[in-house]
Amino acid sequence: MVKRHVNGKPGNGTGRSKYRPRKPDPLMLRAQRIISGTARFDDRFMENHDELIKLVDILRSMGCVIVLIMGTWDLKHLGHENYIELGKDKAGEKFPKAEHVITVVAVDSDELTRARKGPKRPFVPEMERARQIAHTRSTDIVTIERKLAELPKILPHDVRVISESTNDEKKLKAQGIYCGQIVNLQQQLNDNSSARLSRLTLEGMAQAADMVESAMLKVLKEIKNGRV
Repeated sequence: MVKRHVNGKPGNGTGRSKYRPRKPDPLMLRAQRIISGTARFDDRFMENHDELIKLVDILRSMGCVIVLIMGTWDLKHLGHENYIELGKDKAGEKFPKAEHVITVVAVDSDELTRARKGPKRPFVPEMERARQIAHTRSTDIVTIERKLAELPKILPHDVRVISESTNDEKKLKAQGIYCGQIVNLQQQLNDNSSARLSRLTLEGMAQAADMVESAMLKVLKEIKNGRV
């Protein structure tokens, strides 16, 4: 006959139960915090893609729709925030009965950015860009993309958000192979990072030219007055 405690757990006859509660899965706890909106950056930043895949599998088992959004996000601006927010909203429209819509935002690594955009990019280091994107309200999870087009192939996701610049039909079909649903967005702000930097550079050069001109006029005036 099995002896029991008053709480109904199997006992050993000594008044002490051998029952030990199972420790909660850390990834499950992270998933719960992400869903509830209480997750901090350390919860939401997943650099290890193997762990990211496990976390996404847990979230999908909890009824979440996973949305993958990728980009460089260099010199973060309002258009980036609008792009992520609108992408999440459009993905939700495709799955109106979903419990939650979770965005995984991938940030191109410094090395990948240089390979795609040239040796002078990025202007902002990858971890700083990751933290900036994490502050965007519609970003749920952040990761680093280190190999071109690798993440869509290995990460389970339901919707992929892409820019209207990907307008080739073959490319669109290729993206759909991995997720089934595509959200193709227009550019959200007509002021990309390169254009903004160019404008700031030109403005800086103009200010520098004004300062040089002013200094030269001052020196010429002093020479004319015999002070030099």
